[in-house]
Amino acid sequence: MCEVCKKFGDELPWKSVDDIPELAEVLREVSRDTRNWVTAYRCVQCGQGWEERYESRGHSDVPTLKKIKKQEE
Repeated sequence: MCEVCKKFGDELPWKSVDDIPELAEVLREVSRDTRNWVTAYRCVQCGQGWEERYESRGHSDVPTLKKIKKQEE
């Protein structure tokens, strides 16, 4: 995992990729599911996957950014 991805926890509630410029610089969108409000990203430095998902909390939908765990082979 690269130094940028290491700086951030596994889950960042209330944050989208655009809220974290340092992380946004190294992430590239790989897929988008507009029906479910989910976007997948991959780090260009280390390949770490990230998922931005909007979840209902209280009276609104808020973003949550999560690292995608790699499946062990």
